[in-house]
Amino acid sequence: MPPAISGVARQMQEPSLGRYIAGLWEIYLPYKLAWRSDFDWRANRGGKFTPKRPCERHLDFVALSFSWASRAGIVRYGALGAKEELNPRFKVLEIMCEPRSLASPFGEISNQSPNFLRLLGRLVAGKVGIVGPGKSFADTSSLTDGDMDESIWGLEICLGSKRPFTQENMLSFDTPADKMDCVDQRVYFFALCRPGQGPGLNFSVLRKVDGSLINAYRRVGIVHHDLSMEDWSKLVKGQEIVLV
Repeated sequence: MPPAISGVARQMQEPSLGRYIAGLWEIYLPYKLAWRSDFDWRANRGGKFTPKRPCERHLDFVALSFSWASRAGIVRYGALGAKEELNPRFKVLEIMCEPRSLASPFGEISNQSPNFLRLLGRLVAGKVGIVGPGKSFADTSSLTDGDMDESIWGLEICLGSKRPFTQENMLSFDTPADKMDCVDQRVYFFALCRPGQGPGLNFSVLRKVDGSLINAYRRVGIVHHDLSMEDWSKLVKGQEIVLV
């Protein structure tokens, strides 16, 4: 965590905020997990597309993937309504977030301890990709990175026998690298909260992580979808997941 941010967090700390979790205060966790990376794209002289605002994962481990501090770049949040309007759609079961130094509890996270956030909520598999003709994904085998950057993206959520396909302009990846890694790959959507007083839900976009932790996932993006929580609750069972 940048020293300036750590200093601000130290000044802000009070019991009502709960624990400090890799740059996020526990009391506002449903809202704070719904951050978006803010980067735009432009073509350079070679025809390749690069972000106007640099945004990438840190080379050295700094924070867990669900935290804005896990990458360098500008972060955006939507409008924050009253706390009761957040309507969290998950329950926090366990928090393991050890600082790298006990002398700096608001600083970088230890890369030696098994740090994670264990949640109980609704997770469903799906796919993200570039929109092709009709309600389907395009063949990306011959597309360049530049083509992918300028394309319209969509997502498919696997709800039992239903596979609703949606052309999404509210799908946001955490870094350009995450975006490219997700093309035609299995991803997972985890319900976070309602966006203030608006319709639909905010979902973390996740990728499965292999390792010693069971049901472990890392965050790669965020999406707002108009699917109602009533529909989501009927079609998807609750389960425990671990965010790393």
